[in-house]
Amino acid sequence: MKTLVTALWAAVLIAVVVSTTGCSQGPGKLATLEGSNLSRLASVYGMYVHQHNGVGPPSEQELVKFAKSLNPDGMKRLGVDVAQFEQYLTSSRDGKPYRIVFKVPSGDPTNPPVIAYEQAGSGGKREIAFMSGKVEEVDESRFRQLVPTR
Repeated sequence: MKTLVTALWAAVLIAVVVSTTGCSQGPGKLATLEGSNLSRLASVYGMYVHQHNGVGPPSEQELVKFAKSLNPDGMKRLGVDVAQFEQYLTSSRDGKPYRIVFKVPSGDPTNPPVIAYEQAGSGGKREIAFMSGKVEEVDESRFRQLVPTR
């Protein structure tokens, strides 16, 4: 069963990466790998989960260490510079470090948990990242529904 869940998460991550490449970013839309530090962070987080029995990293340090262990050429094709991974830990919109949720279990792939989000956002909206790799821009009301405790 664990292998099936891991394989399902890998398929979801690949589908999100393929389907979001080339899309434009705007209010209420998915962010692309080219357009968002959070998208890049979420991609690496998802890879960590895939390789660590369906559980997210225990700390920022472990996530960075994992990112730097990935194949630089393969990751560059996904728009991720692993040598400079720390730059993806900060929102380019509000200039603040993302709040990352650590040790998140993969759970239900049809209702993936939030793994990271902007502290302040921009224009009354924040980007949030899901375990699936999807990134959305949401208003404060939706943010509170998705991230009830801070």
